[in-house]
Amino acid sequence: MMDVPNISNGEWQIIKVLWNRSPLTAADIVSEIQKSKVCSPRTIKTLLRRLIAKGAVVYTVDEKDSRIYHYKPTITEEECLHKVNEEFLNIHYAGNIANMMEVFTEQYGYSTAIQK
Repeated sequence: MMDVPNISNGEWQIIKVLWNRSPLTAADIVSEIQKSKVCSPRTIKTLLRRLIAKGAVVYTVDEKDSRIYHYKPTITEEECLHKVNEEFLNIHYAGNIANMMEVFTEQYGYSTAIQK
């Protein structure tokens, strides 16, 4: 498992698109994100550049048109979720899963906490 970088909420939207289907061009990514969220192409491309700088996404140049890049993730969704879950547990429950489960079961009830 590679060292998973910190990914912002906006960057999550980009990488989720790439986890669903890749490689994609920047135009494909913009189109996919704009289906569900109002976001300018410029902002999306900025977030994509940040993911590249963090090593979370790489690109290849199109063989037929050197102006087109194809992007794909270098990290898996599972790796990112593992990091986020671990950080959540450490920040909010001092790394103690028993404490977290106690709070969840008190707040939601045992059967509800297990179902969700």
